Amino acid sequence: AEVLARDFRFFIDERPVQLSTSYLPYRLVHESLIEDPGREPWPGGTIAQLETIGIRVTMAVEEVSARLPLPEARDLELKVGTPVFLVACTMFAAETPVAISDLVMAADQYVLSYRFPVD
Repeated sequence: AEVLARDFRFFIDERPVQLSTSYLPYRLVHESLIEDPGREPWPGGTIAQLETIGIRVTMAVEEVSARLPLPEARDLELKVGTPVFLVACTMFAAETPVAISDLVMAADQYVLSYRFPVD
């Protein structure tokens, strides 16, 4: 299947701290403003942009791991030995996946915090 792929690099105080690659099914975003690279970074993020074309994200699933950086060490300007978090996020509209994002984050710049109900 064809996808629209977008790469982003995020900064804190002019220091790169996160790389993100997002993939969206091209059939969903074709001929929409999301397709326009001139609108990057997407105002409001991926969820807000999907809302503009009538797609409501109802669930996101994230898988988090950590490792030493590979080629992204240069893009994140990491000191030797600084680990990274890898976050694979899949967004769903009902049961249909509508976006996948692969994030690489400088682990010394983030705290990952999750809250979920326990029945």
